[in-house]
Amino acid sequence: MVIDQFNTERLQVLDWRALLDDEEARPILERALSEILTPPVLENLPEVLQPDTGADGISRWIDARAAESDVMLVTEIESGAHIGLLILAPDPHSDDADTLHIGYFFSEKAWKKGFATELVMGLVSELDAREPVALVGGVGKGNLASSHVLRKAGFWKDHDLSSEDTDFFVRYPP
Repeated sequence: MVIDQFNTERLQVLDWRALLDDEEARPILERALSEILTPPVLENLPEVLQPDTGADGISRWIDARAAESDVMLVTEIESGAHIGLLILAPDPHSDDADTLHIGYFFSEKAWKKGFATELVMGLVSELDAREPVALVGGVGKGNLASSHVLRKAGFWKDHDLSSEDTDFFVRYPP
């Protein structure tokens, strides 16, 4: 993992691996994600990030994300509530190991409060200070809020990577 934790003014962002094997913490994480992954949140996630329906769907979703990516749990510092996830993975469009694909999402309750911008800008700041890497984020064409977040954090649209249904934004370290 490139980075295992960081804080912003209002957010604590921690690698979730310690929670996955903890018999007391894992069920809390599963309940939190069940509340976060509502239909409006899932609407903006790609098919690969859609959880299975059924009794163990969230648990299988967690295991799948843990197997393919570095995942960080986003917690609001003031309330202590788990409000989202940050996902970092090798970028499938790049042969360069120093390029990460980022994904993030928040519970509906956390929308329109500036948390996504704060998270992405905090990540960029931490990575630039610790281990500068190129970042790529894909955004569904209809998700204008996420496109705006990435632009505010210094990303720009890469027309060569973008497709009919997804815009890709890139940011290179200074």
